[in-house]
Amino acid sequence: MIAVLSDIHGNYLALKAVIDSLPLVSEIWILGDTLGELPFPFETISCLEQLKEHTTLRMIAGNREYSLLEAHKGEHPDWWKGTRMRALAWTVDQLRDVHWREMEQLSNVLYTDVLSGGAVLCHGTPKQVRGMIRTRKQAEKEIKHCSKTWIICGHTHNSKFFRIDHKNIVNAGSVGISLDGVGGVACYALIEPSKKREESGCVELRYVSYDVEKTVELLKKSEVWELAPGIARTEMLELQTGRHYMIRLVSFCHKYAEQYLGYPVEDIPTELWVEAEKKWITNKFC
Repeated sequence: MIAVLSDIHGNYLALKAVIDSLPLVSEIWILGDTLGELPFPFETISCLEQLKEHTTLRMIAGNREYSLLEAHKGEHPDWWKGTRMRALAWTVDQLRDVHWREMEQLSNVLYTDVLSGGAVLCHGTPKQVRGMIRTRKQAEKEIKHCSKTWIICGHTHNSKFFRIDHKNIVNAGSVGISLDGVGGVACYALIEPSKKREESGCVELRYVSYDVEKTVELLKKSEVWELAPGIARTEMLELQTGRHYMIRLVSFCHKYAEQYLGYPVEDIPTELWVEAEKKWITNKFC
């Protein structure tokens, strides 16, 4: 049995709930975005270090790892600005030399023959770390150009399983910020390899509840809540609802602030962010 975990994003309470729920597994595959804006990097790293003592752990890099490395080198990663950049910078400041060395050694793709026909492990797609496999059409496109029988991925925070022409695509969803529409759950995948080469094996997408309100409480008490209030609030909403807020909500808040102030601004005042957030949620869901 193999466990596939992706997009932990520093949510160590969700990760711990997943670990506690795991059956006996021979390997655990971690598909990137292990850390993120949530302010629990050491707790998350510690959980993963403990896993290494009991089972084979394979890890790859996601887009968050590359953004963290860029920020660590003094570069300004794409897609990051204002308070969101401060959240990233906070995580950068917490990590030590050993963490950077380990992160730099991660590949964005791994190949294994543990599964019949071979598997490629990636964060987004085999060719793009920020690529997405969310729909059957996207899955068909990717599998057409893949020589392996399996593509194992994450990044979208939406769990999916497709079987196409005797090939398999598993999107393990997200441990830390699942966006499958239910708040307070962590998602991961279990794969049971087939003992017969002509059979592909079994896949199970699992959801585990964790104490999301405790996570939110700890987030509110952290420096990230003060340094990056808008982004922290957005993360809180995603954790509690399981809905995707980040890109669209952040864009709306920036447009709202620009209209209100009369000029563009990267650091939106908290009061203005909250007002824009309420308007966005009311217009979108009510």
